[in-house]
Amino acid sequence: MNDPIEHHIPTGIEDPVANYSLISVIAHWTGAIAVIFLFLTHEDEWLTYHVSVGMLLAAPLLARVIYRWSKGFPRSVDQHPALNFLSRLVMIGMLLVVLVTAVTGALLPLFAGEPYTFFALGNWAAPYSGNQLIHALLEETHDAAGHVIIPLFALHLLGFAKHMIFGKGGNRMRMLRPKRGGR
Repeated sequence: MNDPIEHHIPTGIEDPVANYSLISVIAHWTGAIAVIFLFLTHEDEWLTYHVSVGMLLAAPLLARVIYRWSKGFPRSVDQHPALNFLSRLVMIGMLLVVLVTAVTGALLPLFAGEPYTFFALGNWAAPYSGNQLIHALLEETHDAAGHVIIPLFALHLLGFAKHMIFGKGGNRMRMLRPKRGGR
């Protein structure tokens, strides 16, 4: 018997809107490397690197989030609508986590009343003495959002594994092979 829910969507081979552009692929992989590095360096002994690299990457990571929202998401792949919904939810969650951690991380030194320091090479002190209540809230939010990335990343990897094992057509490689006209 036929499935009552129509969920066939063309594969990425012939449908550029179901694929990512070169800019999206580059932004995805550089963003992934940046987020992994920032997560691995968030402990005290690496904090100088975490803060400095985080300051350096906050603007590009925010640009990536804005680019994805403005460009839209590629067409969903040929799978059950519930899986497409979960996949989209994970992508939106990851973008929100990047947004929250980038914004809160950039504001932490300001509300701590501390100078912005870049690899101990120099610093810039804002003419503001800080606010410990807001700083504590930002720090908790930054830490919580940074840890939420782990289950989202795991679900993202499970989705990738599912597409590699059970995928059809060009859908499983669309983040590795950019298409002209892709999103």
